[in-house]
Amino acid sequence: MANPLKEYFCFINSERTGIIALVVLTIFLAICRVLLSQYSPQIDLNQKDFSKIEAVIDSLKQEQSKKDSQEKILDKNLTNFENIKDFNPNTTKIDDWKELELSEKQANSILNYKELIGGFKPKEQFRKVYVISDELHEQLAPQYPSS
Repeated sequence: MANPLKEYFCFINSERTGIIALVVLTIFLAICRVLLSQYSPQIDLNQKDFSKIEAVIDSLKQEQSKKDSQEKILDKNLTNFENIKDFNPNTTKIDDWKELELSEKQANSILNYKELIGGFKPKEQFRKVYVISDELHEQLAPQYPSS
């Protein structure tokens, strides 16, 4: 009887080629890892770098707080719109728009556009008013009278 290990590890040519390829690939990847770790740039952060990072973080926090305050204003506007019954942009005056906490410039823009097109007939015409956000349009849409 032949050597039992030789019988157990008896491979055909394609299996032997596959095993050799895997071993070569493994050795190649190990060498690449060692070489890359030796030649990769070392990151040395000093106090100046940390202060730059902190400045960027602070500016991001300020932007976030501005967005939060704008969302609070928007929420306040939305609650004001909930108090309106039978909203009709054709009969709403400038003081009514201001009461809804829109600026005078926004209110004048809405009124000028209304005069230009001869009044808002379908809801889609009112959606073309660019000075009001989509969220406000969504709040006003259910209260807009049907054509």
